[in-house]
Amino acid sequence: MKTLKEILSSVYDPAYYKQINNSSFKSSLWYFFKLVFLLALIFSIFGSFFILPKFSGFITSSFSSISKSYPADLEVKIDKGLVSTNAVEPYFIPLAVTEEKPAEGAVKNLLVIDTKTAFDLKQFEDYQTIAWLGKDYVATRDSNNQIKIQRLNSSISFVVDKAKVDLFVQKLQPILRYGVLLLVPLILIFLILFKFLGSLFYLVFATLLVWLVTKILKVSKGYAKSYQIGLHAYTLPVIISFFTLFGVLPRITFLPTVILLIVVLINLMKSK
Repeated sequence: MKTLKEILSSVYDPAYYKQINNSSFKSSLWYFFKLVFLLALIFSIFGSFFILPKFSGFITSSFSSISKSYPADLEVKIDKGLVSTNAVEPYFIPLAVTEEKPAEGAVKNLLVIDTKTAFDLKQFEDYQTIAWLGKDYVATRDSNNQIKIQRLNSSISFVVDKAKVDLFVQKLQPILRYGVLLLVPLILIFLILFKFLGSLFYLVFATLLVWLVTKILKVSKGYAKSYQIGLHAYTLPVIISFFTLFGVLPRITFLPTVILLIVVLINLMKSK
């Protein structure tokens, strides 16, 4: 209740701003942290209702796609870093089929297994694939269309088939679904750090304008006290910034600064 009263008074209460001159900088900093924490907590909770279902659905669909994409008759064996298969090579595992017509020259395959052919850049391009699994290496294409070759460690030995892929997906999906819940505290921590530290940095420069207003009104107490006033006057802009961050309100350049100065001007004019 006290924090809510402080929030409302920081938006408009000339008497409250008059008291700031006699309060410590630490108390104002603590108020601003409580404000950011409260806003971050509210938006994290409500935001999670929209983010978590989508993220959980993405995980489910992604792993389901992996399970469906893996061929039923394919077995890949890696023995001390050397690859062999039971398939006729080169063996192509295509990307998920979409209704859209792929662009000319676009990548068509998720993986090509070819342990018989030595790596060749032209061959890689002809395969139109994201990855090429060779005899003892994996060649991949990154987001910048750069091709990287990674040699398989000679200590690696395992067998992959449809049954093991399905079992892996079945075991991992529930773990990741519960792991999604960790997004809530992560979002909270991110918002607190991003908004609190970001606002403090912003006020380093915005305080110069606040200081100018206090000088014009002849209530100047120096830069440090102007910064302290700014911590309270920035209440409404920081509330609006949370709505902007989540796409509820549009972002308008310089609006936070304008609101900050209006709040300072109105409260200090009537606190004289």
